[in-house]
Amino acid sequence: VTDYATRLLSTRLSSMAEVELKKLSNHRDFKMRGKVFEIIRRIHRSRVPCIYVQTLGGFRLFRGQLPMEEKEWDRRQPKQLLKAIIAHGGQNVPKDLLIEELWPDERPKASETAFDITLHRLRRTLEPKMERGFGSSYIHLNDGVISLDPELCKLDINEFLSLSKEGERKEKKGNIKDALSFYVKATEQYQGDFLLEDLYCQWIEMKREELRVKYVALLYKIGELYERQGGLKKAISFYKSSIQKDPLLEEAYQRLMVLYSQQKKRNEAVRVYEECKKALWDGLNTEPDEVTIALYNKILETPSSFLDPTTTNT
Repeated sequence: VTDYATRLLSTRLSSMAEVELKKLSNHRDFKMRGKVFEIIRRIHRSRVPCIYVQTLGGFRLFRGQLPMEEKEWDRRQPKQLLKAIIAHGGQNVPKDLLIEELWPDERPKASETAFDITLHRLRRTLEPKMERGFGSSYIHLNDGVISLDPELCKLDINEFLSLSKEGERKEKKGNIKDALSFYVKATEQYQGDFLLEDLYCQWIEMKREELRVKYVALLYKIGELYERQGGLKKAISFYKSSIQKDPLLEEAYQRLMVLYSQQKKRNEAVRVYEECKKALWDGLNTEPDEVTIALYNKILETPSSFLDPTTTNT
């Protein structure tokens, strides 16, 4: 009952209850004051707009429905601090790790001061009307770890990863149709590589590569699932997309060669082999592996009655 009353007072009845709640905030009973403070805090949070951070394909931040403009940022460091928090997952990120990455050449005391100032500027940038009594609604620092508020801060990379995981759960249960739906939605979230504008930052580059590898693997997996379901056009499309993102993904070239040969598109299959050979030589200074060469030779020998040597012993 108490939880329901708290929720009611902090939502639909907030405007009516606010005056009386402020009177109760000085109540002699400590527990009562604590409960009143929590209700007032919830009312305050209910009025704070959610922020959405886009990092895939470049950095953009939306406060509610409105994008933040560059001039709203209090210099460069607050934005870099937010990027660092996001790059490390957004939750329970050690403060010392952030200090080490953003101020590696500063002495301990100076770097600590720089962190405190930058965090304050970041909080004020995100929440210009931040009330001292409640602190930041978006960024919490407790016991040396920093976290973005999970209710008020939404990240595109979290949506990408969440959709991917849900697809994996559906696939494990044998529900391929739903798995494909979640996987495809995940790829639609991936609008480009992580924080493209930060080209020479190691901790961003590590996250960028991690997400890029995940994305390429997802494209290839979708191609495989469509191929198993008989959706060959879609399979070809996703195999091509995986190659566009990773020109050295030899397995995708192999599948394209197989599918084109099965459709009696000999010239297309040969062209894929030549593209694979060139990409491997340009990127790794190496030749295609034995499986790819065997596929190519089979295409040349029997273009009209092609068998997939990657799944047979003949």
